[in-house]
Amino acid sequence: MPKLAEFFLLSAAMVCNGLVLVGSQGHPSSVCVLTDAPTQCGAFCLAALNPIIDDLADLRNQFTTMAVVQKESQEVWDRKQQETKSMMDEMLKETRAMLNSIKENTKDRQQDINSKLTNIETQLQQKLKGDGQQPPIQDTQIVHQTNPRTDVRPIGAKKWEIVLTIKTWIDAEAHCRSLGGHLADFQNKEEVENLKRKIAIHLLVSFTFWVGINDREKENEFVSVASGKKAPFLDWSDGEPNNNNGEDCVEISSGQMNDNNCNKQFFFICQYYDNN
Repeated sequence: MPKLAEFFLLSAAMVCNGLVLVGSQGHPSSVCVLTDAPTQCGAFCLAALNPIIDDLADLRNQFTTMAVVQKESQEVWDRKQQETKSMMDEMLKETRAMLNSIKENTKDRQQDINSKLTNIETQLQQKLKGDGQQPPIQDTQIVHQTNPRTDVRPIGAKKWEIVLTIKTWIDAEAHCRSLGGHLADFQNKEEVENLKRKIAIHLLVSFTFWVGINDREKENEFVSVASGKKAPFLDWSDGEPNNNNGEDCVEISSGQMNDNNCNKQFFFICQYYDNN
């Protein structure tokens, strides 16, 4: 920018050195002979160049201001970016801690429920023995571990086993099949109501259980895993089935059916027959 100012000054000096006053008829009427240009024409040249010099000074000030603003803006951006990153890292850390806490609490709750159920059954058995009575024949066996079934009692020709171990639908079916059965299905409303009563007796109404019905092969064609044919009886909750995010396996909660994600883990109900 200083070099540009020097250029204008030099140009002005050259104009002053060649200054000729011309008459009205185009003939020289007077001539200004310059022997000392800075002294004779300096004031005139500087007066002519002052607006340009002022404009250049304004431009330089604007560029300087813009550079300062840009630097300050970059500093603010970098600071905000770092603050945002720190905040996100802290939120992620808190979320992970909360999820781990929920996982541990759920595990502890499951163990506590299993322990309480076992204690209730033991107390009932001891009370019956103390009264000189035999334990009643159960038509539904409750088990708390993935042990081979024992003393599974029939409902007519069908035997049910409520397994209080959480598994995915596929793993639950594999468990039932390994013992000679399948996940349960239902022939009619009477069977469902019978099962609901047994679940209520064992204080399990609020829990969810996998059953042997699914539409994994074709959407909305619910079949029994035991027979491979259309499920003989369905009793859906309001608004179900809705196939929300690919829900293809059926569970029972509060005595009614719902389609759910097959990879979720729930308790489950196995069924066997007299020849098993």
